[in-house]
Amino acid sequence: MKEKNTKRSFRNYRNYECDDFAAYLHEMAGEGWQFTGFGLGLNFKKAEPADIEYVVEIFPKNSESDFAPTEAVEEFAEYCNAAGYRFIDASGKKVVFEKLRDDAADITTPEERFSNIKKADTRTIGGMLIYIPVMIAIYLLPWLRGNVTSLLVSPASMLAIVFWTIYFFEHVVEFSAFLRCMKRAKTDLERGITPYYGRKNGFRIQFFYYIVLFISLALAVPIMGRKYLLTFFVIFVAVDLITIGIRSVMRPTKKEAILTTGVVTFMVLLVVGFGAAEIMDDNPKYNPESFLITPADLGWEDIITGSGDTGHTATILASEDYYDFYNYSPDSNYEDIGYEFNLHIYRSRYQKILDVIYKDRIKGRFGTPKASDLWHGNEAVHFPEYEDASGCYVVRFDDAVITVLKTGGLSQQEADLIMDRIE
Repeated sequence: MKEKNTKRSFRNYRNYECDDFAAYLHEMAGEGWQFTGFGLGLNFKKAEPADIEYVVEIFPKNSESDFAPTEAVEEFAEYCNAAGYRFIDASGKKVVFEKLRDDAADITTPEERFSNIKKADTRTIGGMLIYIPVMIAIYLLPWLRGNVTSLLVSPASMLAIVFWTIYFFEHVVEFSAFLRCMKRAKTDLERGITPYYGRKNGFRIQFFYYIVLFISLALAVPIMGRKYLLTFFVIFVAVDLITIGIRSVMRPTKKEAILTTGVVTFMVLLVVGFGAAEIMDDNPKYNPESFLITPADLGWEDIITGSGDTGHTATILASEDYYDFYNYSPDSNYEDIGYEFNLHIYRSRYQKILDVIYKDRIKGRFGTPKASDLWHGNEAVHFPEYEDASGCYVVRFDDAVITVLKTGGLSQQEADLIMDRIE
């Protein structure tokens, strides 16, 4: 078997673990693997075992999205090369040098190094503690707008909130570790000791990421269901792998990296998303046999120039089954609705959730609700002026909440039929 002359490592070091990173590179050089640069992980080439001293400096002016040496880093490297170091590579805020002369002065003073690391990770990790709550707020917008039902029955939104919440606490833990590191370093500086940055454990951060991923996937199955999970997983992995591959080969600047991520995400969503729609499609096109209530049940002609849709969504908190259809008026040039019917059934094992949905569905309607005596439920209201349908109802049963919209309103016979069918 041909011996490999290159090696790749996927260890991940934060900026405040830069001395751990340098120690790891020194260890690899002692085993005959010299660091050649960043790419798809950390790249090494086969060489004779050597006692090479590496120095990893933190350049806070850079962005973590700078996957190649910036112009500022190259100018910094020229200064360091003249001082007895050899610049190897840079990625993000990390700049890696090989120390060529034993008598070479330190690139930065202990105080400057402390300041650089503090600035770098305060922006990087601290920024995520701001960014993640913003993302959570975006997913909570339906809730904030008074449409909590759409959140409770949406598998994708529920999973996103769970994922971002776990991800947030992972960064809280990481930020705490960073603050402890800075506190220890500051104490060492006050005592005249040169601080050591790291824990000599390059897998610590990766361990937290694996925990976040494992918990998210474990919760994803009951929250999203297998079909939705498969789609989410395909899109997430495709975007991540393609982006990592492009970044590793192209080594883009910050602006190029942002553009690359945006383009890749759009293309994957476009290609995979349309294909995944077939996987996720629990909503067959109009077929009377798949509908709880049909136009014929309401004394209407069958759909000719309209559309029908039925579907089911569910989370661990609540579920929704819906049956919608409409038909255009004859000779209206597909503009005027001749009739429309919507039946949405919400179920939950939790009574408080049903109470929330009932109030939310009432709040989401326009007009003044009036008590309705058509239904044998716990509570029922009627919106006679809602969207000119003259028949919009919200009903609370012991084990469900339903909303019904019918052009022209419902008769007692039609209400009895709906109650009979949903039992």
